[in-house]
Amino acid sequence: HHLHPESHQRSTRSRLEAMASVSMMVGRSSTEQGDDKEGLEYWKGLVDDYARLIQKANSPIFGIDTEGQVSEWNEKIAEVMGYTKEEAMGIDFVTAYIGPGNRSKVK
Repeated sequence: HHLHPESHQRSTRSRLEAMASVSMMVGRSSTEQGDDKEGLEYWKGLVDDYARLIQKANSPIFGIDTEGQVSEWNEKIAEVMGYTKEEAMGIDFVTAYIGPGNRSKVK
């Protein structure tokens, strides 16, 4: 069965929003979380599941930080670009992958 593209976009957006919420929750200090270690383990497990989902996705996915350096590189983008995650991490994305004529537009 195939999802309608708009439905798929909403579903993906919802998952990403949930992932961001979970990431923020996991990042809070233990005093804010209380002593609910079981609940914290649940959220950490959920974040790990989303991380695996991104790594194994059939679409190329990469992330860059505020400095423009590669901070995420899934298996599909590694296949498409020909660089492993280890090789790509920390590289200035614009300098490495954007042609000189387009760099100012991207930055």
